[in-house]
Amino acid sequence: MTTVAKFQNLPRWSAVLFALVFVVSTVFSQRVSVIEPQKNEISSKAAVQLRERLARRFKLLDPDLSSAAFSSFRFAEPFNLSTEQSRNAAAAVGCDYMIMIRGETLRRSSFELKDHFESFAGVFVISARTGNLVDWRLVSGKAVSAEDSVKLLVENIRAESDSIAASLLNTEETHDSNISHNGFPEFSSFEDQTTKPPLPYKRISPKYSSHAFLYSIEATVDIFADIDENGKVVRTAIDRWAGFGLDEAVDRAVREMNWRPGSRSGKQLPMRILLRYNFKKPSSGEN
Repeated sequence: MTTVAKFQNLPRWSAVLFALVFVVSTVFSQRVSVIEPQKNEISSKAAVQLRERLARRFKLLDPDLSSAAFSSFRFAEPFNLSTEQSRNAAAAVGCDYMIMIRGETLRRSSFELKDHFESFAGVFVISARTGNLVDWRLVSGKAVSAEDSVKLLVENIRAESDSIAASLLNTEETHDSNISHNGFPEFSSFEDQTTKPPLPYKRISPKYSSHAFLYSIEATVDIFADIDENGKVVRTAIDRWAGFGLDEAVDRAVREMNWRPGSRSGKQLPMRILLRYNFKKPSSGEN
């Protein structure tokens, strides 16, 4: 009460200054690490630009130490991690948010540019607290020469960095990876033979996204679905993320399906199930 009273008696300019100092100190207390799991010229140039811009608002961790900590896990697919793997890696790095850069230059051909090059950077923003992919975006540069496409990518990363910083500041996470939550026991926790898991009346396959197709992404997406005693999907949580629009495609497909509720000894029960979807680029002629 005393502290509040003193604050209320401060001159207006002092109160504003106090609030400003509080906001600035809060922002710079966020520890952010920018990592290049598959380091190359493209990812390095993109990462340098991103670090330079984010350092104005956040506490940036040493890139070499961060990379060494991340590399110690030897992930086979560093851009397709489970939330548990993400949490463990971020804890080892010692950050609040871990940003991973995937960069590459590809030769393209289109009606607009004919033969050209595209340099792109996939930016993966992961929360250390939950392991969730809280933001994903694709930044690219297209030009007739590979060198010019890289220059355009660097310029676009510089322009996009403010939006990425704003995303970090405004992130409000609503999902967690706790599988014992809100009265929805996981199906695998039942050991008796009378328990039946929720099943869709008709399966809907998630669409392979246009971004995934364009960049030939192969990945696995795991998702938890909480299905109540009436067969309604009341909550979903991605447990292995992939970016490139695949997580959203999976979530949408699971929610669009009509479900038969889980049961035990004939009694319908709310239940949590884990679903897995494997994606690969369709071959020529496949729908």
